[in-house]
Amino acid sequence: MISIDRSSRISAEEEDYLLFTKSDVIEKRSNNVRKLTHKVQRFMREAQVNYRRFFQAEDLELLPRMISRIREKKAVDRIELIEKLNMIKSRNERIKRFGIQTEDADIASLDSILNNAEYNNEKDALNLISSYIEMHENIAQARDLIVNRLEEFEKIMEDFLVGKTVRVNTRDGLRIEGYDGNKLTEDDFSSGEFHFVYMMVAALLCERSGTILAVDEPELSLHVSWQRKLILALSKCASGASPLFLFATHSTAISAAHKDAVIQLTPVD
Repeated sequence: MISIDRSSRISAEEEDYLLFTKSDVIEKRSNNVRKLTHKVQRFMREAQVNYRRFFQAEDLELLPRMISRIREKKAVDRIELIEKLNMIKSRNERIKRFGIQTEDADIASLDSILNNAEYNNEKDALNLISSYIEMHENIAQARDLIVNRLEEFEKIMEDFLVGKTVRVNTRDGLRIEGYDGNKLTEDDFSSGEFHFVYMMVAALLCERSGTILAVDEPELSLHVSWQRKLILALSKCASGASPLFLFATHSTAISAAHKDAVIQLTPVD
């Protein structure tokens, strides 16, 4: 069984979101309720609303930073604020590729204000603008966490899959294309490809803490070269979280690089 379990008390809706079983992989590939694309869409939607659910990011606590800056009474430099705003705009271009929301109207307003010469010596106004830019900087950093995980997922798909590309966005969830650019669906994956992508999506959905990803026979239908790289790929797909991975496997290729974490089980008579 492949499962993500973060508490002993979960709702039916959460169970549909978190539970992955071997029968899902083998028997329910055409079941719209459990489509991988829908799971990815849901992750992207919910991570934008509450990134703390999925990522460890204590350094993004905004209020203590703002209070500390105000107490320091440090003079605000307009040029420095313009540079910060340009950095946010650059980050937002990267974020937009995945269809994730950005506050373009607010950023444009701040840009216009900062490029107005009458604010050059307006200390109080610049302090207020600085706080507002810091808020947007914090939002961009939080969304960077989502984008980092999605980019790792796409890199892994590119590394493992041959003749197919998988891209992520909020509209499609997973956009799958063949080597000729034709759009494909999850049903066009081979059994090994589907099993692999299913596990990677499970890792993509990992929450920041309390997540256990347990996989029975992860080597099923996987080439030995994929088996060797499987655990590292799962870890990268869960970047920003700290899941506990449990594998029940007969594959020496999967366990070879993690001998210190292997527990040998013997049958009981």
